[in-house]
Amino acid sequence: GSGWDRGHLCPAGDNKWHWKAMQESFYMTNICPQNEELNKGDWNYLEKQIRYWARDYGKVWVVSGPIIGDNIYGTIGDRDVVIPDAFFKAVLIEKKGKYHSIAFVMDNDDKRYFLYDCSMTVNELEDLTGLDFFPELYDSVEESVESKIDYSIWNINPR
Repeated sequence: GSGWDRGHLCPAGDNKWHWKAMQESFYMTNICPQNEELNKGDWNYLEKQIRYWARDYGKVWVVSGPIIGDNIYGTIGDRDVVIPDAFFKAVLIEKKGKYHSIAFVMDNDDKRYFLYDCSMTVNELEDLTGLDFFPELYDSVEESVESKIDYSIWNINPR
């Protein structure tokens, strides 16, 4: 009744490989208040696109989370659950022995987001969040991979 959807950080659709994983994706630890239009629209589209990349490239590493920022939406409920200002995904794939990465940020609102417009390098997302998303990559590889985007790999075109 808060007016916000229960937005999954790890989408239920990513967990169809086992009934228990699917069930556990509905734990509140995997959910943040999310604008209904974003959740059912462009965020959902991004989640489906990532599943396509996983099928196409064989495996994909994804880090997803909320960005609190200025906390413009405040909190909801008796436990003061914070409503994120935005959400992010950092994505890494390996194609023919070479890694490629891309990141996305979408504000927690009902605006439309084209993937190109809300994309950025993983380094830019790390600067924004203060997090290190793929620390297991060798440093020499990590810097090269996280500092640029080859949009042709992701089949994303500017509008």
